[in-house]
Amino acid sequence: MKIAIYRNDNIGDLIISLPFINAVRTHFVESTIVLYGNKQTEQVARLINIIDEFRLIQEASIESIRQDQLNMCFFVGPIAPYEIEKLFVDAHVPVRIAMRDQDKFNTLTKRFDGPTSQDYGHVALNDFKMLAQFGIPQPSLESIKEQQNQFFETQHLAPYFDAPLHYVVMHTKSNKNGKEWPIKYFNELKQELLIRGLSVVFTGSMAEKDQALRECPDLLEGESVIDLFGKTTTNQFFCVLKFSNAVVCSGTGPLHLAAGLDVATVGLFPPYLEGNVKRWGPLGRKTIFLEGTGGCKKPWYKKYLKHRQCNKVGTSCACMINIKLSDVLNAVIGVTTK
Repeated sequence: MKIAIYRNDNIGDLIISLPFINAVRTHFVESTIVLYGNKQTEQVARLINIIDEFRLIQEASIESIRQDQLNMCFFVGPIAPYEIEKLFVDAHVPVRIAMRDQDKFNTLTKRFDGPTSQDYGHVALNDFKMLAQFGIPQPSLESIKEQQNQFFETQHLAPYFDAPLHYVVMHTKSNKNGKEWPIKYFNELKQELLIRGLSVVFTGSMAEKDQALRECPDLLEGESVIDLFGKTTTNQFFCVLKFSNAVVCSGTGPLHLAAGLDVATVGLFPPYLEGNVKRWGPLGRKTIFLEGTGGCKKPWYKKYLKHRQCNKVGTSCACMINIKLSDVLNAVIGVTTK
């Protein structure tokens, strides 16, 4: 049996979907899993041992999908454009399943309602609603965290740095995928870690470097500070994360990747429903979450704090600003001394 997983968004989203993909692969014995993704997720997908084949969705056609001879397709994540779903219809993929509230163009053979605010759990668990029809049970979040690192092939990864280093990775920005801890706090954390004999490696894009330095010109100063903004390939970035002592960042792709690579992570999250720890906490055995509180307020008549009620402060918010430097420092020291 050949089963397609369509997931055309971000690295972190793909990694959080791995328990779902593993459940499909395990249930349908000897199945072949084909991931339809994008350039951003391609290199990550090639690290994952439960994905057999990768296809760029931008290059997909009716003919190429037909050639794959797919028996089933799961559309995971944000709603796929009609044109994409129509490709799988016209290629005569017999089973097409997604979670969403309607199927306006009748492109699916089975549809499941998405989660409401009353049953918003971790996104890794929500997708299992699509598998109940096959008798596939929803696992516990604890078992998922213990298993996640087993999906990554890391034997070929080698240390990025020539000399042995004890270092902490700080990924200061989130490409607008999450709320960010202020740069000045990262700078203060850097200084504390340098005092304790750790090196600090900054990662991100060149654009994120420019933005960070505008906010904090001395961010990269320090004898044991290493600037890797915009300087690594995707595979090199894997190596930087894998051989670090800890990774600190908001709830964005590198945090989920580091957790999957079995690296100690300290994740910084806002409290609002769509982006909080309960929904987006990284899946891994060595994860610590810190969630900001006290800066954002919901109307008294609402049950949950929503993103639109976030008290924004630039790329951060009042709750994220309330995450204490001392708490982050203690978390980092705690995981780096184990």
